[in-house]
Amino acid sequence: MSKFGKTLFGGSRFIFWALAPVLLFCAALLPSLVSEWTAPRVIFVSLVEVFLFSLILGLYDPQRFRWATRCVTGVVFCAYLAYVVDEAFLSGKGAGSASGGRPGLSPWKAIAGFIAIGLPCLWYTMFGRFSLRNY
Repeated sequence: MSKFGKTLFGGSRFIFWALAPVLLFCAALLPSLVSEWTAPRVIFVSLVEVFLFSLILGLYDPQRFRWATRCVTGVVFCAYLAYVVDEAFLSGKGAGSASGGRPGLSPWKAIAGFIAIGLPCLWYTMFGRFSLRNY
């Protein structure tokens, strides 16, 4: 089984120093890129900021900031859930349509991404590991 969770949240100083400056720069720059603040944009920017700062803390010390790594995977799960709901119900194409107005997007691809990425993130958020085994 893959050791993805242990690799990403294993406390590697190389991964932290490679990603933290970029993540911090993005977190600092993102609010200035919004031209008009509306309620959905405030929610989106807030979630992205929580994601970025939690990821920085989780990469810095995954044992001490275990809640931060779970917060990161929780935000990813919520993003994939919103993607599935948008594609299946809100985009106007319906679940039966394999092709729609937007090239490359479909409800089936959203569901596949939710199963492959969203559900493992929910598992990690709830149990603190990606595998079924308790290491």
